[in-house]
Amino acid sequence: IASFHRAIELGADMIEFDLISCSDGVLVHHDPLHEETGKWTYSMTTEEARKLMGSDHPTLKEMLQDRILRDSGVDLYFDLKHTKIVRPTMYAILEAVTRENWSSKRFIIATFKQMELLEINAFRRSIPELKELRTAVIIDAVPLSLAKDFESLGCAAVSVGKSCVFPEFVFDCHQRGLQMWAWTPN
Repeated sequence: IASFHRAIELGADMIEFDLISCSDGVLVHHDPLHEETGKWTYSMTTEEARKLMGSDHPTLKEMLQDRILRDSGVDLYFDLKHTKIVRPTMYAILEAVTRENWSSKRFIIATFKQMELLEINAFRRSIPELKELRTAVIIDAVPLSLAKDFESLGCAAVSVGKSCVFPEFVFDCHQRGLQMWAWTPN
């Protein structure tokens, strides 16, 4: 959390972080697989995952209880890194909105999986407090339909690998009211 506080001090507009699922919640971390043991975090509690990874990565719930982060006005970009993560992520966000005084419009949930976008949309449609939550699809290949499918999925943005940034795709995104964000792999 200290690094996020530092980003706020430096004037960041948005903070991106990865989310992985554990058996009892969502952890802020990039890798759902512990390479040395071959264990997946979804089969561990957050405390077991923290201990195994030798870190004190916060849970999503802990992040959303942080008053400095909440009061900063900085938007949060959640990059979903694992299966079985949409439901616990959405419940953590709903709790933050209803109990911690967050605005759902400050959250962007991004995923490579279009089925997860449909699941997120079901939450957004059925829970009024989540209506303003934004989504982004992450892709590393240009679809034949360009941005058409992402518009119909209700995405606010298309997050693309650097090889996908070309004029026709950027233009199509902008014509459909979608932002285009470029990323590079680690």
